[in-house]
This record gives sequence, C-alpha cells and structure tokens, in this order.
Amino acid sequence: MAYLVTGGSGLIGAHVVSRLVESGEKVVIYDVAPEIGRLERLMGGDAAKKLAVVQGDVLDLPYLIRTARQHQVDRVVHLAYRLGLATELNPSQATRLNVEGTNNVFEMASIVGAPRVVWASSIAVFGPRSAGPDGIIANDAPYHPLAIYGACKILNESVAYRYARNYGVEPVGLRFPIVYGPEVSRGWAAFLSKLIEDLVKGRPARAPRGSRPLNWIYVGDVAEAVLLASRAPRPATLAFNLSGETRTVNEVVEMVARLFPGLEISTDPKYPDNRLMPYFDASAARLQLGWQARYSLEDGLSACIAYYRRLKAPPSR
Repeated sequence: MAYLVTGGSGLIGAHVVSRLVESGEKVVIYDVAPEIGRLERLMGGDAAKKLAVVQGDVLDLPYLIRTARQHQVDRVVHLAYRLGLATELNPSQATRLNVEGTNNVFEMASIVGAPRVVWASSIAVFGPRSAGPDGIIANDAPYHPLAIYGACKILNESVAYRYARNYGVEPVGLRFPIVYGPEVSRGWAAFLSKLIEDLVKGRPARAPRGSRPLNWIYVGDVAEAVLLASRAPRPATLAFNLSGETRTVNEVVEMVARLFPGLEISTDPKYPDNRLMPYFDASAARLQLGWQARYSLEDGLSACIAYYRRLKAPPSR
C-alpha cells in the first residue's frame, strides 16, 4: 500500500509517517517545507532515508495529482493546514490553505482513484451550544465554531460529504483536541514540548498558567487513530470526535513538575484563551474505527520526557 501524507513532516504528520513505515507501508511525504530533521529524530536516520519526500503545495492541484500518480498512491492522509492562532492572525491566507487546499486533496483522490482520505478536522467546529446537558459534546452535536479555524473545518466536513456522495471518495475526518507530544512545536501544546525539553537539558523552564479545563491527547494516540481510519471498512460516519484527558493548564504543568522533583518552573503570562470545549464523546470512533485513547496524560508526559532524554544522551559506541 502506498500512502501520500500531506504535511508529512509536520507536528502530527511526522508521527503518522513513523507509524506507517514501522508497519511496512510505502510513504510519500508531500510538504511545502519538509522538515527532514524532525523525521530523522523521530524515526532514526536510516528509516527516514526510505521515505519519498516531495516539496509541494496542496494549493497546486496539478502537481499534487502528478505526484500521486507517479507514486501510485492508494491512500491519502491530509495534515497540511495552518493551525488555530495563525488562522486568526492571517485569515485570508489561512482560509485559502485550509479550505482550498483540502478541496484539492479530495479532488486529487477522486481523479487518481485513491478513495480513502483521512484528514484532520478539529473539535474547534464545536462551542458552548454544542454541549449536551451533561457538558459532553456528542459526535453529531450541532456546530458552533468560535474561531475562523473551526469555521474552515465545518466547510471541510461539508465538502467531504459532497465528495463522498457524488465522487466515490471515502473521506474520514478526525476531530483532534489539543495534541501534545515530542516535536510538537506549534499550536496550543507547543509550550509543553519546550517546557519538557528545557527541563531535560537543565535550562531555565517557563510555563503559562490557565484554569480552564481543556482536552489533551497524546500524539501517539492521534497517529493510531489515523492508521485505523485509513484501514477500516468504509465507516458510516464521515467525521469522528477524538478525546484524551481533560485537565487545566495548571494541572498539566503541576504534573510535569512532579516528574522533575527539585527543578523549578517559572510562570509565564496567562495561557491564551482558545475557547475550546473540554469534554467529547468518542464512542463513534471506538465502535466504527476500533480506536480509543491508550495514553493517560501522565503516560504521555513520561513518553515525552523519555524522548528528549534519549536525544540528550550521547550516541552509543
């Protein structure tokens, strides 16, 4: 099986690519600015050399089609997006990438005959009016985006439905909450990777404070969801909530501090208010994809620490 992964050297993409290669799949990375160093750190230099890396923009539909045909792609994983805060700061550019780029990926898949497209939606499609009486957001809850990023994802979900109904594409959207883990250097969890790396290296460590509950998911669980979604029989549902562990930023930072006894963490300004909701029903993903989160927050933080300690250690002779 040959996978084309857009944004394949990015925050989530590199972890997905690593898992695909481990399972014996052929992988083609299609990325506007490939970050080979991240792939080499996650996979090891020898494994990274096996990858086909194509520098390309999802806004360039003809080149996207040529790349997929050249590599005889069977499956597509679409992770090339401009993330939350960057979307708000440059809405025109971000909307073009997040909407037109995703449309191009669906169009390419229909043209080259690679129907299964696993793509990154977001819990940002939801807001306070989406929650049920118990505060939990169901998989089919009404949309209520509070930011441009969430509005883009709603349009993506609508377009995915049209391609599924009219053009034989099998899109599977995964609604990610806040994704944390090794090499996550942008987005709402970027502070966490830097915090852990600084503590491991003995540098002055700083962290924001925040008392709103948020939903945190380890990147390894996200990669597992992508793999399962790419291989599952065609699901009845076109977009799935994923859910990790709900904690405040303060609680997350305190958990990190307990894993580094004796080291001090200074306080940064308040964590930005991203207005994301904290509780989600992920039972549809469990029932139709066979997925459930396996990493507790403490397990995920421990895995991050082990990763950065491994990078710090001198190479064995």
